[in-house]
Amino acid sequence: MSPGRTTQGGVCSVRGSPTGTPATRPTAVGYARCSTDEQDVVIQTEQLLTLGVPEDRIYIDRGFSGTTRRNRAGLDQALAAVWKGSVFTVTKFDRFARNMAEANEVLTDLSGRGVLFGLGGSVYDWTDPFGRLFLQTLAMVAEFEANLGHMRTREGMALAKKNGKLKGKQPKLPEPARRSIRRRYAEGEVSLADLATEYSVGRSTIHRIIHGPETSRWSDHTPKLDVMFRPRSFSAPTAVPGFPNPGLGRDRPLADVTDTEIGTALTELWGRCAPATWNRNRAAITSWLSWCQTKKHWAAPSVPADAERRKENVDETRAVAKTTIHRLLSRDIPLREKTLWRMLYETAARAADILALNVEDLDLEHRRAPVRSKGGAIEWVYWERGTAHLLPRLLRLPDGSTRTHGPLFLSERRPVPARRPTAADICPHTGRARLGYDRARVLLDKHASLDLHQLRHSAATHLGDAEIPLHLIMGKTRHKNPRTAMRYVKPGAEAIAKVTEVLAPRRRTL
Repeated sequence: MSPGRTTQGGVCSVRGSPTGTPATRPTAVGYARCSTDEQDVVIQTEQLLTLGVPEDRIYIDRGFSGTTRRNRAGLDQALAAVWKGSVFTVTKFDRFARNMAEANEVLTDLSGRGVLFGLGGSVYDWTDPFGRLFLQTLAMVAEFEANLGHMRTREGMALAKKNGKLKGKQPKLPEPARRSIRRRYAEGEVSLADLATEYSVGRSTIHRIIHGPETSRWSDHTPKLDVMFRPRSFSAPTAVPGFPNPGLGRDRPLADVTDTEIGTALTELWGRCAPATWNRNRAAITSWLSWCQTKKHWAAPSVPADAERRKENVDETRAVAKTTIHRLLSRDIPLREKTLWRMLYETAARAADILALNVEDLDLEHRRAPVRSKGGAIEWVYWERGTAHLLPRLLRLPDGSTRTHGPLFLSERRPVPARRPTAADICPHTGRARLGYDRARVLLDKHASLDLHQLRHSAATHLGDAEIPLHLIMGKTRHKNPRTAMRYVKPGAEAIAKVTEVLAPRRRTL
């Protein structure tokens, strides 16, 4: 025990200062929490400051329940900020946890690291039997209060539902606006994206208004065609606005549909699209119908034989020359864009995987980070010294400190309340949201007239030009099928240009 504290029954009392003012805790780390965004933590913060916790060591979670530690970035930062001999301080136990199991786990971890637990003006030692009993009792009471509140809420909802007063979540837009949206979209006046921008809502909200909730789920256990031929603005340009199943009819059972009608619907929706679009949607329909037949044992049609795959013409010029990429990344461009593009090229990873990275995921020492691949597998992506040189600069804050949690790549400004993303997509240090795929795509097109996938494609092509074996290219790009990665083994434009030098006439010698 530190010289400035005495222990009595598991409680470590902090001695006052000689002048009679409250004793300071220079080694204290504070934590405050409120359950909703409408609440505030001003009182908790003032009490922590009164207890001697430095202002820069107070970590806050807003809008999170105490029944779980999931997504509580403030708590994670506070637990990471303590060290041996310090005091983890809260004003009330329920601000820290309302779950006995998680509270026990955290307190055991803190005790193993030599950290004490401060509750109000007292400091408790988890290793002392009396201190442990007292804190466990508080955890039990806090969990009981949370469970009691949940039970009362469920009882009230059940009673309201019985009396017909439980309306559930109200629509984002009033009924007149919803009628106007349906009419204008059916008449072809505006697109779905324009309506979403005009009413400041998401595209999914406009889609639900136009097609109704019945098109997004089955109202009974009879399989319908609603979810199979639902048009989207980028893949069904010939679809009739407001009518998702051309020629098939809304809510029509699968058993009544023939193979020929499936082929006709495919042609009407995607017959004029590019071969890759046709093949992608044809494969999706085939997979869904096969699932209905084999997994659910429903009577369902099949994609007819004449609706066959179309030959896709591969663009051999999509790979960008290595010199062009290095010239782009050496230009005077913003640090965020330069880091993102360099990382995409050196990792040969999908742009969505890199944009989903969080700061705490980075293994800077070994130059790698875990990403979730297609299918849910967790795999490593590796980068080189170019990215390793830029990342520390990207994580540095204006005050000289470093970001430790939250999204790696951030947007330019904070989100507006109407479009506030989830807490996991907001930086706890700056309040800015995660950089989206669309915005990243626009930035690369603006600076270099390239798309994000070209960086990954170019990296794999350059590996093939360097005669890297196919299995290593697949490991780097995380392709599962050798057939899809085989294109990179084929020599690229730079390799062919270099080979062509052999055919040049001999230089004249004097």
